[in-house]
Amino acid sequence: MNNITFTFPNWFLTLFSMAFIGFVAYCGGLHSHIKTMCADYPKIQRALTRISEILPQKNLAKEFVYTESPVKLTPLGIEALKEAKFDEFYNANKNTLLARIRKTEPKTLADLENTCKSIMLNIEDTLPNFEPIKQYAYSKGEPISNILFAIAIKLRDLAAEELNIKPTQVEEKPE
Repeated sequence: MNNITFTFPNWFLTLFSMAFIGFVAYCGGLHSHIKTMCADYPKIQRALTRISEILPQKNLAKEFVYTESPVKLTPLGIEALKEAKFDEFYNANKNTLLARIRKTEPKTLADLENTCKSIMLNIEDTLPNFEPIKQYAYSKGEPISNILFAIAIKLRDLAAEELNIKPTQVEEKPE
């Protein structure tokens, strides 16, 4: 039997070893870069949430809410919440929603309003009784963000009662 032995030249082994070490170093650097990106994720998410809070307030939801401070529902907004069956949604998810609000420890109505906007604009549509809200937005041809923004204002009012958060003098608006 003939045995064929193949030996790699030294220059090839050296080159392969250097390439392998370079690849390992590259992967280590890539891991470090991914770690940095993951650390920045909460900041990015917070920025996107802030942007998504501002857009409906500035441009979209004017028919459902009066946008001067403090934001209030318009008669059309109140009617929209009835048609979207908000009360059923709230009753089915009251504990979940209030737990999320409590987690942020709001001190003022402004804190509470920002929390409610953030919660509603990032809400999962798997929550019980969310379907009628989506269906309402679809049937009326409204962006769902409009109705969610109006719901956030109603949620603020209900949560303020539940958490006993009263307006400060600065937040009170003269009649």
